[in-house]
Amino acid sequence: MNQQQEKPLSLVVSIDGVAPRNIVKETMPTLLSLADAGAACFNASTIRPSLTLPAHASMLRGVDAKAHGIFDNNPITPATLSPTFLKQGRMEGAVTARFTNWLPFECLFESDATEQQFVIDGGYCASEDDRIVDAASRLLRARQHTLVFVYLAQCDLAGHESGWDSESYMQALSGADRCLDRLMKKLRLDDTVVITTDHGGLGKHHQLGRPEDMRTFVVAKSPKIPAGTRWESANILQVPPTVAALSGFSPSIHWVEKSLV
Repeated sequence: MNQQQEKPLSLVVSIDGVAPRNIVKETMPTLLSLADAGAACFNASTIRPSLTLPAHASMLRGVDAKAHGIFDNNPITPATLSPTFLKQGRMEGAVTARFTNWLPFECLFESDATEQQFVIDGGYCASEDDRIVDAASRLLRARQHTLVFVYLAQCDLAGHESGWDSESYMQALSGADRCLDRLMKKLRLDDTVVITTDHGGLGKHHQLGRPEDMRTFVVAKSPKIPAGTRWESANILQVPPTVAALSGFSPSIHWVEKSLV
């Protein structure tokens, strides 16, 4: 397939545990460059409880915890008919793939959500982000898939180990931003990218539902978005319909929020 025949693709990246107050040029220049080239909200919000597995269930399936039934990080099958945006996209012709490095995530995806998956079960280690990006980069370069989800863990790990706002946390933000830059170099100008997070944090925790835990961000770049767009507010439930709108497939009837675009 030559470049003229290749379809644009959509990449969705979840960077775990990014507190928007720490997103500055020194820590995340790639993310801010994408925000300037597309749209952004750095005053978005997550769900309660502000924990990784419940929040990602909502990020993927577009419903809150009361609907999907996941209230902690113990992996269980979501108790909802609401599909992941990967499954919804695949039902409408997208060729889907996912890259994750935390085994409990597997409960969140339908068995047929993706044609290809790269899953690491190595102890939730920060160095696995590089392995994830290596694998995702190869897939993006081949351009056989049109909707791809990538998860990066190192910021959350640094927050728990050293504290949100610590030097180690800032270094992790920079590391995640470098991973993002590597992924962006595999995309074309007509591709779409959506970058978000599941929760923020304060001290060494994020489960208390404090403003610092609840505040998140959404950044999107797409030919469908004018450069420099700013959304005054956003929430994690808007990720699936926004991905659908930017990628050209219909939103699920079960998703409770509307697209940001």
